[in-house]
Amino acid sequence: MKKTTKKVIAVPLEAPKLAYTATIKLLGKIHSALGETAKEALANLTLQGTVKGMSVLTVKNAENEKIKVLSSMETTNLFSRARINRERSLKNISALFNF
Repeated sequence: MKKTTKKVIAVPLEAPKLAYTATIKLLGKIHSALGETAKEALANLTLQGTVKGMSVLTVKNAENEKIKVLSSMETTNLFSRARINRERSLKNISALFNF
């Protein structure tokens, strides 16, 4: 009878990355996205259709949570098809969520 041996290989574990979750409530619907940074999570938010009215934006990570109410103009610019408006709005809004 043959004896078999198993080799155990130690694999170094990576530290878990803090994932940010961006959630927006707009016109009664809730949309969310994930990202490694708050800005990336905001950039990953995509909405289709009409973006009108005020919205409630929440950004969370493992430790903190911030809630901001966005005006209709900020909401429209954040999800604008025009790249310049979207980038400018993304920069201004992500500055509010420095953890």
